[in-house]
Amino acid sequence: ARILAANMLKDDLRDFLEVVHDLHNLTEMEWVKNVEELARIDLDMSQMSHRNEILQISRWGKELSLMNELQFARIQPFKWYIWSLGILPGPDMAEERIELAKSVSFIYMIDDIFDVYGTPDELVLFTEAVNRWDHADIERLPQYMKVCFKALRDMVKHISHKTYIRYSWDPEDSLQKA
Repeated sequence: ARILAANMLKDDLRDFLEVVHDLHNLTEMEWVKNVEELARIDLDMSQMSHRNEILQISRWGKELSLMNELQFARIQPFKWYIWSLGILPGPDMAEERIELAKSVSFIYMIDDIFDVYGTPDELVLFTEAVNRWDHADIERLPQYMKVCFKALRDMVKHISHKTYIRYSWDPEDSLQKA
C-alpha cells in the first residue's frame, strides 16, 4: 500500500529524477546534483509521512471493536486511505486523509450490515435508532448493531470535537442528521 501511495503522488517526481539523472550524465553542473538531492529528500519525507499515516489507520482498525463483531463486513481502511491519498495529496492534508479513510471505511461497514447481514426487522430498528439518535433505542438492537451504533456515535463525537478545536464550530447536530 505504501509503494502504491508513493507512486500515485510521486510519478512526476520520479520522471523528473530520471530527466535530472540524464542531465547529470551530460554535465557535471553542481545545481543538478543539488536538485536531485532535494527531490530524493522530498520523496523520502513523503514516504515517511505516508508510513506514519498508515500506522495511525492500522492502530484505529485494531482499536475498533467492530472488527470482531462484524466479521462479515468489508473493513478496509487501507483501501480507503489510498483513495483519500489520491484526492487529498498535499503534505498538509494528512489528518484529513486519515479521517476520510476512517469515515468511508465505516460507511462501507454499515452498508454491509444493510446489504449482507441485517434482517429487515433489525434494519428498521437500527434506522430508527440512528434517526432518533437515542441511546435508549439501541437496547432493542442485536449485539452487532449495538456495537456499530456506539462506534458511529463515537466517530461523530470524535469528528465534531476535532472540527470544534480547529474551526470553533461544533457540527455534531449536522452529522447526526446526516
